[in-house]
Amino acid sequence: MNSQKGMTLVEIMVTLVVLLIVIGGAGAAYLKLLKGFKSESKIAESYMGNLTARELLRYDIEMAGFGLPSNLNGITYYEAVSDENVTPNPTSFNEPSNTVPRPLVFGNNGATNNNSSDVLVIKSTVANLNKATRKWSTLYYDGIKWKVKRWQVSDQDFSNPDRVIVMDTSRKLLLKSGSWYFTFKSDYYSDASELATPTSTGELGLVHGINSDSDLTKNPRMPFNRVDYYLKRPVDNFPSRCYPESYILYRSTINHGDGKRNDEPLMDCVMDFQVIFGLADNTWTNSLASLSANDIRQQVRQVNIAILYHEGKQEDSFYFPGSLSLEDDPAKATVKTFTPSNLGEAVHYRWEVLKMAIKPMNLTD
Repeated sequence: MNSQKGMTLVEIMVTLVVLLIVIGGAGAAYLKLLKGFKSESKIAESYMGNLTARELLRYDIEMAGFGLPSNLNGITYYEAVSDENVTPNPTSFNEPSNTVPRPLVFGNNGATNNNSSDVLVIKSTVANLNKATRKWSTLYYDGIKWKVKRWQVSDQDFSNPDRVIVMDTSRKLLLKSGSWYFTFKSDYYSDASELATPTSTGELGLVHGINSDSDLTKNPRMPFNRVDYYLKRPVDNFPSRCYPESYILYRSTINHGDGKRNDEPLMDCVMDFQVIFGLADNTWTNSLASLSANDIRQQVRQVNIAILYHEGKQEDSFYFPGSLSLEDDPAKATVKTFTPSNLGEAVHYRWEVLKMAIKPMNLTD
């Protein structure tokens, strides 16, 4: 008689149920871990992008005014061209064509179609991060000719076809054959009719790079570079992880060739962008409209930034508590309050306010 006994149908069914429970639990745990991993990955991705945005914004503000002429020597120039698809129009931040450029130009709640966010425009020779704009040098008389000092470092010395401007020590723009810029071709400033011959050798002027466009038909349109910070929601390719009513913070340079903005997305999922200025008399203002280029140099001592954004993507199990205030001045004057619960699905995003206090390093003479 066979002593081996098999499992009964009931035992098999119990075993299968136990296995299904174990597998189901493991699967649920795996899915939870996977969801958490994806969420953390998106947060890490947001953090790295935000770090880049923060450092670029800090750099641009710290360098505002660097290389700007304080005397145009009678020349005229042009900035951004009109773009009717953007509010406010980029031309709103242009200087009159014969006016000394302001280091900072500002639109308070200017982007009226974009949650009434601010627009910040920064002007300096280094605002456009290309090969030529990272370079500067001095102009000195070597006993025979006016010469551009070389640093003996290949990526810091000017070379053809870098476009440059030349100023004297008072930042008066110097002309070459009637033009305010020239293409760097040698170490010598060959047409120095405005520079008196000194009695001894020594430094006299400054040379700043403007652009390095190899197409020489695209001449510089302004004796500086310009970068615009503003919010916009693109028609296509808006990140799916972002709250649908949020925007992208753009850092856009002005193209010397045609005057158009080079749209450069900098930070995703941004709901608001606010700016305020600390002045030399310890007061704060959200308007620079009444200040000239010289006034801004003499009075602006700090720029405070507040950027409202969310990390990661929508989490249905998460509910954002309370409100956030964009307090962007030390007096704690609340500019705006953001309450996600007033906006439906906005409560399922992790909102943050990035605050920065930046001291411009190139405004005072």
